[in-house]
Amino acid sequence: MEITIDLQRILWHELGHFCIDLIDTKRDENFSIDAFWVSYHKVAISDHKWGGGVKVIPSIKYEVLVEDIDKTSFSILNVISGCIFQTVFIKEIIKNEISTKDCFCPQGRCAGQQDFFTFHGITSKIRNRYGLSRELIYFSEIELFDIYYNLIIENKLFIENISELITYYANKIFKKYEQSDNKDEFFYYFNFDEIQLLRKEVYDILVITSFENTIEILKEKIKDKIIA
Repeated sequence: MEITIDLQRILWHELGHFCIDLIDTKRDENFSIDAFWVSYHKVAISDHKWGGGVKVIPSIKYEVLVEDIDKTSFSILNVISGCIFQTVFIKEIIKNEISTKDCFCPQGRCAGQQDFFTFHGITSKIRNRYGLSRELIYFSEIELFDIYYNLIIENKLFIENISELITYYANKIFKKYEQSDNKDEFFYYFNFDEIQLLRKEVYDILVITSFENTIEILKEKIKDKIIA
């Protein structure tokens, strides 16, 4: 994948996580977004050379997480959001045929490998805490992906606004990459002010496009399946 397109891909992926973290941390002020970054690695095990991440503090163990049903539901949405957003970019914007399962899978080539393992770590603790629910398994592992994806692509205003924001940051980051001395290993960490600005920019989009309401509705659907 061409380097600037791949940079946009990872920004879509990480903003997928960032959107859920933003809504969740606004709901629960005991947590905050501490870091947002992207990195380039010339030597990689897949065609994707760009990686990245979002860090929320404090961290929370699965056993504690599942005691808060709202946070549990947000966490499920969080770990699938990266691959959902990435698939929207690849399939709907650059028009390459792909499935969310090409990202959200256990193989090393998958951008969402860690998300995949985190997801199953959370769902195993849900089963321990609330019991085995075949309805939840089917919903969370199959139906939710399609529902979530379709809600995004139906929201044209959301896609337009996120795409415009990502184009801006991709251009900014790539200029820094071009100016760097090491083109084989490059890291771009958003500083405190950049994270605060990104929080405002993304949250404004979530509100004006009603995407925050979409996430709240999905969160409630997950809760219903967990406690059913």
